[in-house]
Amino acid sequence: MAVSSFIDMFRRGLGPAESSQAAYEPNKGKLQSRMADVIQRTFDLGFTSFGGPPVHFRTLHRRFVSDTGRRVPWVDEQTYQELFAISQALPGPGSTKMLFCITMIHAGFLPAVVAFFLWTLPGAIGMFGLALGVAKLDQNLPTIVYAFLSGLNASTVGIIALAAVQLAEKSIQDKVTRILVIFGGSAGLCYQAIWYFPILILIGGCTTAVWDLIAQPYITKLRDKLRQRRSNSSGDAEAGIDHVGAQLNLPNQSLALQRRRILAGSTQEPQVDLPQLRRSDSSTIIPDSPSTLVGSDSNQPMDTHSHSLHMKWGILIIVLFFASFVAILVVREGMEKPMLDLDLFSNLYLAGTVIFGGGPVVIPLLREYVVGPGWVSPRDFLIGLALIQAFPGPNFNFAVYLGGLAVASMHSPTILGSAMAFVAIYIPGMALAVGFQSCWSVLRKYPLTTSCLRGMNSAAVGLVFTAVYRLWEIGYLSANASQGQSLGMEPFWVVVAAITYAENAWFRVPPAIAIAIGGILGLCCTSNTVNMGRLHSKGKGISASAIPYSRTAPAWLKTTPDQIVDHICKMAKKGTTPSQIGVVLRDSHGIAQVKVVTGNKILRILKSNGLAPEIPEDLYMLIRKAVAVRKHLERNRKDKDSKFRLILIESRIHRLSRYYKSVGVLPPTWRYESATASTMVA
Repeated sequence: MAVSSFIDMFRRGLGPAESSQAAYEPNKGKLQSRMADVIQRTFDLGFTSFGGPPVHFRTLHRRFVSDTGRRVPWVDEQTYQELFAISQALPGPGSTKMLFCITMIHAGFLPAVVAFFLWTLPGAIGMFGLALGVAKLDQNLPTIVYAFLSGLNASTVGIIALAAVQLAEKSIQDKVTRILVIFGGSAGLCYQAIWYFPILILIGGCTTAVWDLIAQPYITKLRDKLRQRRSNSSGDAEAGIDHVGAQLNLPNQSLALQRRRILAGSTQEPQVDLPQLRRSDSSTIIPDSPSTLVGSDSNQPMDTHSHSLHMKWGILIIVLFFASFVAILVVREGMEKPMLDLDLFSNLYLAGTVIFGGGPVVIPLLREYVVGPGWVSPRDFLIGLALIQAFPGPNFNFAVYLGGLAVASMHSPTILGSAMAFVAIYIPGMALAVGFQSCWSVLRKYPLTTSCLRGMNSAAVGLVFTAVYRLWEIGYLSANASQGQSLGMEPFWVVVAAITYAENAWFRVPPAIAIAIGGILGLCCTSNTVNMGRLHSKGKGISASAIPYSRTAPAWLKTTPDQIVDHICKMAKKGTTPSQIGVVLRDSHGIAQVKVVTGNKILRILKSNGLAPEIPEDLYMLIRKAVAVRKHLERNRKDKDSKFRLILIESRIHRLSRYYKSVGVLPPTWRYESATASTMVA
């Protein structure tokens, strides 16, 4: 309240009050007045926006569109739906682009930049502090910590599921958009790749464009022709009856005929209004709930270009962005051994460029770009994944956490990595949003644009349901599963998700409190399950086991960690596999555990130096065995035992490859084919 009162005083001294502005009208006052207006409306969003992008979109809608309190709405429902489709169609953080574009339409570029920092910095600073703490954690965490994190994930699933349902109800306008929501959610579950999500959104836009501009007008004309034929045939029949009635001297027959003609004419009257329902203006292309028309007494679109950049500047920004993107990739590829800082920045810059769909998609891709090279351990990644849901602001702040941990593993300042990650992950999406919005005032005049956005909006909402499933499948954390497991493995987590859904949907519990309650329920669950496990374990298994060897480097070892890393890299360049490297270090150099001396395992060292095998070693050995058996069968075609053995080997290959694709070690498009298997192990 104190901050709000101070801003109100500041506004009264600099410009007109907000109440003097009409609804949906941009603020055309002085820069100081526009700044104060934006700060007053957005200063608390960075601290109170919990629950991820689906909840953020709902919060922004309440704050800037449907706010019925003392605040004046900034944009109408039509503009909001268009901006939502644009933010989902372009790469980068969806809710952040949404807030930036709304603020830019209302107050201009500089106030939009202020709103961007008010929205992102609180969560980014929190994730930076989390990176400092996680970097100092022990390797093994208490069971109660994993339970708390699993409870947070389960409650987050409930919040995102509710937001997905509410977004779907708002975007579904007819049967076509309903089908597209189902299509987006179903197709997103079946496959996952960098290029896949933008293709789904593009298919949604093309579908509604074809339906609105080609199929539906054709069907309407066809129906009109059929009804015209029916009316003509009924008119001929009535004429015949009229003639017979005249011959029979029935005076009441003409009155009945007139009544039928009136009724027949009334069935065609709605067809006169149908073209108006499908015209390309803003009042009909994207219809919504009845509240859409509140506050809009005319069909004229709101003013969205008072503060927009000129189209030339927008195109220049887009061109400069793509030029910088190509330059960064070329510089990195041109260096024989790029520095970690440049490698990290380029990876996150690439991730910010190819991530379509916003926060729900950023998690698996960041895992591939940061955990894959070995900069961050899977356990630390999942800890951040659980806690990012409890932090306010956009999920793209997760990159700040990963950037800090990545440089901390190389003994560099954590704040350097977090700052680079913040810049790299946000610049691509924001640059494209600013450039594209400058062209939007021209593009929105075409019916094709609005029709495409209607379908893109529906397909993007379907992808939110995909995000619910993705988080559900990796939300259950335990000491024995650092990669994460499905929450469905424990029925209690289903209860937590359902309780959180009900709290927020029916009892209006804020998302932050609902997520915190989920974490507390996780603690309650773990205390019972741990005690039950100890009761029935009878002193066996993990509950009574002890590590039989020391985890510290022996005092007599004189080899330095750098020497060990160089030796590992030299052997890898000669074609030695990771397991063979471990045997050589153990038998010839007395190094039983490489991680104890260097702080990293052999495979992680190879990944950080770009020497890791493209195919995991166990899968590679199975492929070699399958190739050898197949060559044997080419010479001995009647060897039935070898045929059966080949079937078993290839079934193991398929099972193992499915596992590696599910955890992100292999790309989703990787496939084993017996015809080309020999080239993999050549």
